[in-house]
Amino acid sequence: MEMEIGKLTATLREKQGKGHNRKLRTTGIIPAVLYGNKGESEMLSLDPSMLQKSLDPVKKSNTLITLTVEGPAGTKQETVMLKDYQRDALSQELIHVDLVRVDPNKKLSFNIHLRLTGRSIGVQLGGRLNQVFRTLPIECVPGEIPAEILADVTHLETGMALSVSELKLPEGLEVNLPDSQTIAVVVQPKGIADDEVTDEEGEGEGEGEEGEGDDKGDDKAKGDKAKGDKAKSDGKPAK
Repeated sequence: MEMEIGKLTATLREKQGKGHNRKLRTTGIIPAVLYGNKGESEMLSLDPSMLQKSLDPVKKSNTLITLTVEGPAGTKQETVMLKDYQRDALSQELIHVDLVRVDPNKKLSFNIHLRLTGRSIGVQLGGRLNQVFRTLPIECVPGEIPAEILADVTHLETGMALSVSELKLPEGLEVNLPDSQTIAVVVQPKGIADDEVTDEEGEGEGEGEEGEGDDKGDDKAKGDKAKGDKAKSDGKPAK
């Protein structure tokens, strides 16, 4: 059975309890619960492989799902999202999921991946790009959730920062952060200035050592000359 992204089928579950849930899992089906949006909680069962296929590979849990619920009284449809899930500690297989009803026309809060694009001027000159936020808290209606937010950092020079106000956002999407909030900055790598100072000091020290070595050489030469003069006066070779 093929399943489209954003579409899922579940069955009303009348029996509850750990024993029934374990028995359910042996058939390849897992328990689920549906709640939210002023509706009653409903116990469901579904195929975990179909759930995973219904999720957008990029949006993942931010996928808006049309859920078809089958029961004794017939079928109905709900607009839902994946709220939470549990995995087996050893096999890592899904063993339970929470689905939440959402109003497709009401704005909700989500965390969306932030991807920086381009190679900044500062980085090309040896700087380092620091990304302050990997995800951004955004607000929009469920049907307009972007897969990710892109931010171009090509123009950033060393010491320059990219703020929330500079983001080019899709219409209807708001970031729940101050406009002045820094999300990325190009900095000068630590140690560069210190290395330059160290090199200058090293050159000075080298010159000093070389001068000191010349003085010692002069003293040695004077000592050898004195020994030679003394040897001549004694009639013995200099040692």
